[in-house]
Amino acid sequence: MEAIDVTVKAFFKQYNYGKADTKDFMIHCRPSVEKYVFSKLYEHVYAMYKVKNAGLDKKYFMKKELVKDYSKEKFLKLLLLPKEYLPSEIISNRAIQVLMGVEKSNLPREKVRDLVKIYSDIQLALSDTMNTSNKLKNNERKSKIFAYLIANSNLSAPATELNLLHDYLSLQDKQHTTEQIIITNLHVHTPSNLRQA
Repeated sequence: MEAIDVTVKAFFKQYNYGKADTKDFMIHCRPSVEKYVFSKLYEHVYAMYKVKNAGLDKKYFMKKELVKDYSKEKFLKLLLLPKEYLPSEIISNRAIQVLMGVEKSNLPREKVRDLVKIYSDIQLALSDTMNTSNKLKNNERKSKIFAYLIANSNLSAPATELNLLHDYLSLQDKQHTTEQIIITNLHVHTPSNLRQA
């Protein structure tokens, strides 16, 4: 990330310093530099994160194995999440598909964008159905929905993926507070953190 920052600053200094005609295409500078760097290095970086997070991913699969034969109703009961509090099946399935697609990309920027989209869709679904009679607070409900979505996706290494993205965001010059909160929420609510089945 430091190498990316230095490269982006060098490009801005060379091509955008006081030049109005380069302003429009310089917004693509950082994404382009990241795409180039990660296309060369991502597999190596991911492999290191996979080793580092092997214990957490193993815990995830052990917990997932315990609940694999649960019916939807039984799993929701384990999460203490009433069925009516789930977003629609269409939104849930779309979110699960996006989650599973995250591992296919080698660009952290795209992964973060997709996870933020899931979060936004869930927020919108919650705002459509929330009312004062709901027993669960909005944040608690969101947490349980994240646990449900992650448990129903086929991520091969969720801790690896989410820790890599957390570090990616934390090592940038610009603060990405909202994105970091979303990644942390997803990480905290992987099935490895479920109460005992």
